[in-house]
Amino acid sequence: MELTYQLTLEDFLAFQMYASSKSALHRSRRQRGRFLIPIIYVVFAGFIYFSNRLALLALIFLGIAVLWLLLYPLYAHWLYKRHFTKHLEENYKNRVGHDLVLKIEDDALWSKDYASESRTVASEFKTITELPNHFFLKLHTDISFIVPKQAIPNQESFKNRIMAMGAQYEDETHWKWK
Repeated sequence: MELTYQLTLEDFLAFQMYASSKSALHRSRRQRGRFLIPIIYVVFAGFIYFSNRLALLALIFLGIAVLWLLLYPLYAHWLYKRHFTKHLEENYKNRVGHDLVLKIEDDALWSKDYASESRTVASEFKTITELPNHFFLKLHTDISFIVPKQAIPNQESFKNRIMAMGAQYEDETHWKWK
């Protein structure tokens, strides 16, 4: 099976957002950002109320804390997506729009892009992750191949060939960036 396709910034963005959503470091950073600010506002509200008896100002601080808790997921979604987009536009602009060829053999995957060629043996495949619009082929070295579904004429055959090489299948077809 041989595939020829071009990656877009949206393909790289989908990979970055998926990888970030699965990263323990990024998840803990987002959780910290979500809860640290409201805790600070609640502490200020308590301090203002108990030291000066300014109930209205304390309620305003509590309201800001609640709003932060409710709206932070939307803000973080926008912020991380913007950060990844800027990073990709700056660092991946030369990788967009060039043909990429993947050839699946019985014991290896051969890849070629505008600058390099590589052959990856079957034993190096760790997972094949299926998202709504992409497949990510992850190696034991944590390097991944991005394959848009639109570039694959027979997706079941593709999936089965990669799994036959020893890759574990991960169904993330309901995954969504949050």
